Amino acid sequence: AYSSLLMDVEQFGVVHHEVALLLLLGQQSSESVGILAAATVAAASRLLGEGQASQAKELLQSAVDSSSWSAATQVLLKACGDHGNLAMAPRAYVQLSETSPYWKELFLMQYVLDHTCPGTPAAVCDTMDEFAKRG
Repeated sequence: AYSSLLMDVEQFGVVHHEVALLLLLGQQSSESVGILAAATVAAASRLLGEGQASQAKELLQSAVDSSSWSAATQVLLKACGDHGNLAMAPRAYVQLSETSPYWKELFLMQYVLDHTCPGTPAAVCDTMDEFAKRG
């Protein structure tokens, strides 16, 4: 149900509704910390893509303040112009069970973010292959 709605608001260019839906999805998840962190990053990415860096930065900073921080949060904050020291921010590792929706994708995403640098597509592909072999 949400996927169709998200697709519709994206096609109509109603970014503020898309951001609200993404955050609602994250808040309603049973694995709230991990899914909320991913939904927040997705929402901030949309805002940043629309040139709304200050709103994206505010959203990401709230994630840092609530311990929903991830490497993706740090990358996006840098893209928003915040070059503060986030290296000391707490990690948002979540214990996901193998029955949780999208657990493999979330583990893969976290693994890639932890083991590659932004702007290195070949390294991302190599890291994904390494993850697959480990697993």
